[in-house]
Amino acid sequence: MTDRGDERALLIYDGDCAFCRYWVDAWRAETGDRVIYAPSQEIAEKFPDIPRARYRRSIQLIDVDGRRYEGAQAAFRALAHAPGKRWLLRLHEVPLVAPVSEWAYRVIARHRGFFFRVTKLLWGPRVERARHGLTAWIFLRALALVYLFAFLSWLPQLPGLIGQDGILPAGPPAAVFQLAALLGAAASIAAFSGRFIGPMFLAAWVLYLLVARAAGNFSGYQWDALLLEAGFLAIFLAPFRSPRPGDGRIAASPTVVWLYRFLLFRLMFSSGVLKLLSGDLSWRGLTALQHHFETQPLPTPFAWYAHNLPAGLLKSATLAVLVLEIAVPFLFLLPRRARHLGAACAAAFQLLIMATGNYAFFNWLTLALCVLLLDDGAVERFFPKTKTPKKEAHAPRRRLVTAVAAIVVVLGLTHLAALFVPVPRAAAGLASAASRLRVVNGYGLFTVMTTTRPEIVIEGSADGVVWKEYALRHRPGDVKRAPGLVAPFQPRLDWDMWFAALSPSEANPWFARLMIKLLQGSKPVLAFFKDNPFPDDPPTYVRATLYRYRFTTPEERKLDGAWWRRAMRIEYFPAMSMNSLN
Repeated sequence: MTDRGDERALLIYDGDCAFCRYWVDAWRAETGDRVIYAPSQEIAEKFPDIPRARYRRSIQLIDVDGRRYEGAQAAFRALAHAPGKRWLLRLHEVPLVAPVSEWAYRVIARHRGFFFRVTKLLWGPRVERARHGLTAWIFLRALALVYLFAFLSWLPQLPGLIGQDGILPAGPPAAVFQLAALLGAAASIAAFSGRFIGPMFLAAWVLYLLVARAAGNFSGYQWDALLLEAGFLAIFLAPFRSPRPGDGRIAASPTVVWLYRFLLFRLMFSSGVLKLLSGDLSWRGLTALQHHFETQPLPTPFAWYAHNLPAGLLKSATLAVLVLEIAVPFLFLLPRRARHLGAACAAAFQLLIMATGNYAFFNWLTLALCVLLLDDGAVERFFPKTKTPKKEAHAPRRRLVTAVAAIVVVLGLTHLAALFVPVPRAAAGLASAASRLRVVNGYGLFTVMTTTRPEIVIEGSADGVVWKEYALRHRPGDVKRAPGLVAPFQPRLDWDMWFAALSPSEANPWFARLMIKLLQGSKPVLAFFKDNPFPDDPPTYVRATLYRYRFTTPEERKLDGAWWRRAMRIEYFPAMSMNSLN
């Protein structure tokens, strides 16, 4: 081999190939001056032992040790000279990686024109090195706001949910968890303001986990798990020092950014696939949205209008939901243009959900996750020029991020695999343990559609003859009361009452304790209701009846202005008094 007298690697490519020039420009940005790039038309005569036909067939790499490589192996070895990319050499040694990559290289080389068009479609006119300092900065502040909404939502509700005067069995006083929620709100504000962001996100995650565990049944929602998983990853994305004046970006870890994209992929893909795998006929028959707007837990006023759209349009919308949840998530894992399209689709989907349903902070959090599908180039035009802090040399932290990433990916893939096949017991056990800490969770929203709307109506009586209704603040009660807009606040009891109506009262032990608290006249529990029908003394008796509610048709609403029609179904909880407990 000819001695080049240079300690840098040399990559030789076909200078007449537009596809080759495109990717050489991208690789040069990664490797810098560690690799020399030269077209074969200019340098081939220096290497007479390499046939000219080889240059047209594949790239050639003369490495620093003088050894020659070609094709996919040459690409792996050239990119391994980029900072932090030595792992590509180990990847190439993984079984099947080398033969599969060489096969793919040959296919692409034979159809360069087609793949050049695909490349420009996915990456744009040129490949730019992805930067996420600004998008990560935006995301962390959005996440801090979501945390703030979540903590503030808990504050007024905790006394009625837990503790001596609450629905759940007495444990530590509710004031303890209110203090935790108050501290969590303070940590969220500090994180939003940019003060000690990393420690504040760590504090918020610990405090939210503490409150969620104490609230038991009332915190079993997928957005609670999603917030804790997103909050856990934020500990590794956020800087652990206060920013310098002028910093409007962070030195974001590309690994953690990718983990967030993987999280959003799992959230949406799992929800879509489970809708079909559940065997639910309304999803398979594309009739789910003919029921959803009416039967969802807390509809908005716009849900009434959506419910009364033509059946054909609702069928098309149901198909669109399945496409958005099953197909679109794969765009999250593709190059920037595809990711940006996926972000736009996912964001539009969340906005439509927000318009028709009150899902606490779920949609806001999902919109925040969509930000990390973008890169700085997509958003920096909307922000004044700010500087990115220099990367801090925290080798131990980088190793910790790598270890966390490996665990999250393995457990996340376990949850995905479990959708289709049984997983090994050991893997299932690890996934279950992680779910208890809510750091890696399984997801699946509305996998089985409820086709009717049962509602529990609680009543009290002083004499067992005249009964007065307890109306929850945010549930359908008075048929002429319009559905409300309450998100991102989540009325926890209102939500749990929706689930309780789908099963017998015996399956919801907390419901009997709710009835006891009404008999005792518990003020924190009564705060969940629109008004107290027994302001002077608690009732002697309480009972609950199951009604069936449905949205009115446009013609019915014109008659009396009612949003709902209701009909009594069955007794849900028999009349009880304090004497019956003795």
